[in-house]
Amino acid sequence: MKHEQHAGWWEGICVTLTPFTLCLAGITPAEEASSWFRICAAALICLTGLCGTLRLFHRKKMGRPLCLLALAALPLLAGRDLQNSPFAALFYGSLMMIGIFSLWEWKSASAPPPPAKLPEFYRIRTLGSALTLLLISQLSLFTVGNQSWTAQSGFLLSGSITAFYLLRWSRRLSQNKVQHYLFPLGVLLLFLLLWGGFYIHLLRIQLFWEGLLVILLTFFYRPAAGPRESALDLVLRHPARCMFATFFGLSALGTLLLCTPLATTGSVRAIDAAFLAVSASCVTGLTTIDIGSNFSFFGELCMLLLIQAGGLGLMSIAAIALHSIGKLSLNQEWVMTQVTDTSDRSLPDSLKLILKFTFSVELIGALLLGFAFVRGYGMSVPDALWKGLFAAVSGFCNAGMCLFPDSMEPFCTNPLILVTLSLLCVLGGIAPAVCLLLPRYFMRRPIPLSAELAITTTMILLGAGTISVLVFEWNGLLAGLTVTDKITNAWFQAAVLRTAGFNSVNVADCTNATYLMTLLWMFIGASPGGTGGGIKTTTAAVLALTFWTNVTGHNEIIIRNRRIPHYTVYRAVTLLFASLAVLSLSILMLVVTQAIPEKQLIFEAISALATVGLSIGATAELDNIGKIIIMATMFIGRIGPITIFMILNDPRRSSDSRCPNARIAIN
Repeated sequence: MKHEQHAGWWEGICVTLTPFTLCLAGITPAEEASSWFRICAAALICLTGLCGTLRLFHRKKMGRPLCLLALAALPLLAGRDLQNSPFAALFYGSLMMIGIFSLWEWKSASAPPPPAKLPEFYRIRTLGSALTLLLISQLSLFTVGNQSWTAQSGFLLSGSITAFYLLRWSRRLSQNKVQHYLFPLGVLLLFLLLWGGFYIHLLRIQLFWEGLLVILLTFFYRPAAGPRESALDLVLRHPARCMFATFFGLSALGTLLLCTPLATTGSVRAIDAAFLAVSASCVTGLTTIDIGSNFSFFGELCMLLLIQAGGLGLMSIAAIALHSIGKLSLNQEWVMTQVTDTSDRSLPDSLKLILKFTFSVELIGALLLGFAFVRGYGMSVPDALWKGLFAAVSGFCNAGMCLFPDSMEPFCTNPLILVTLSLLCVLGGIAPAVCLLLPRYFMRRPIPLSAELAITTTMILLGAGTISVLVFEWNGLLAGLTVTDKITNAWFQAAVLRTAGFNSVNVADCTNATYLMTLLWMFIGASPGGTGGGIKTTTAAVLALTFWTNVTGHNEIIIRNRRIPHYTVYRAVTLLFASLAVLSLSILMLVVTQAIPEKQLIFEAISALATVGLSIGATAELDNIGKIIIMATMFIGRIGPITIFMILNDPRRSSDSRCPNARIAIN
């Protein structure tokens, strides 16, 4: 996207989003008569934020101070509501963090757009404003009450800004006929907004249709001359934004599909459908309701497709399709190599090989599981094959979802089911590309160091986890089983507790030692390129090697005659602290908003961030705010915590310098 388009896009988003802060004032109709001071303060803070936001785009020094002043004044205005409303506290905390981070990284435009490019600048600004308005109108349905006077004022102001931007854009268009129709349309939208403000229940519907109409107009009246960027370029231009956009779109599509009457057998709330869609798309496996009894075959099929697309990576599938018809530009190909961690020459061949391996392993696993269900439990062949396919795909993608209400607990004495499912989880967790190197690894032939670290760390975790579960739970969770079944279940739990949410025993009754081990194993997670989450096995290996190198007095990390560069160590440390920051914030918000024991909330938060999906009972007890927090944690865990901090940055920006070294005392 060109510089002018980029500036217009962010101006439309930021300016339209600023009035939404009025929702924190919390004025209700019963309080309006005695709260004029609070209403005036809310208006003043909103005006300060708008002025500061606009100044950011005009190279004026007062922009940042005014924005920071508005953010800092909001808790004083909404202090009572922040104490009484968990959502208000969550919303303000998120707003404060995003605002401070954005202001810190913000760089004003070097020059205003030239007159020849003003029409396109205004069009992009109007599009950004309309998209923000559309999002606000939908999010408000789950958050702000209909009777909040200041909230309705914020909605009205946001809609007016979008209509005003439409008017400014229409005045810059060269086509007289288009200008003749668009200008009265903008005036009409302003009058409709004022009318809808008197009828509060109609205002949100109005905002939705206004945003949708303006979006259609901005695409319909695009400039006919000059270079254009395709819609795909808006996504395939930045690795972090690419990951965010694809998984967000996949989750949104899944929510719409699971909300349809065709997908459910009864009444499923929208928040539960959204939770399951995010959980399936992010291959986590946490569920608030039973899948088998609440969804039809179509709903289960939608969930299976979400798991498959989320596990393989929607962009990997899209890259294969686009590459086969020659639709990837050089910039898009560069972004795809960053997302898929492959070289530009091997991108299509590598992705095709991964897809073939994935589908082959899932098919074999589905047949073995289907055979076991028919042979040992008397299921019909179609039912057994369907449940086997669902479990196989969910296992390889490390989603941990299944169509049985008690997960794999009914099959704790069936080694074929447990071993097959655990192997699927292990193969998916270490990445299909690494799986193809397993024969060379066991034959002691040279393989890439990254793959060797992933395989070795995975084997250590599997072995240590199996022994730990056997020792800690011999007379606990494994009591009553034969020795063979104890070993099989210990192996199964060690294999799935890092990446997938299956359980063959009731993990809620585990000992404290097993609980702590499970937290650590979940936090480490799977391997890079795999379908699981966590900080990754290679990150844990690099951190362990860094520790050993420092305590032994060496200056460089040398392994297999290869030196691990400092950039890799920095990235591992960054990923660790980014994960800890997101995890701490998630736990804090859950503890503040949920009346559930802290031990369960900590377990659920780590399980969500690492996209494991293992639960000890807290997920089903979450209220709407808790579900939103866990959904956000699952989403961040799938795309990577570090990705959130990289969305606004340029991945090609270099920070090399020639400054002298500084000596800092550590101990």
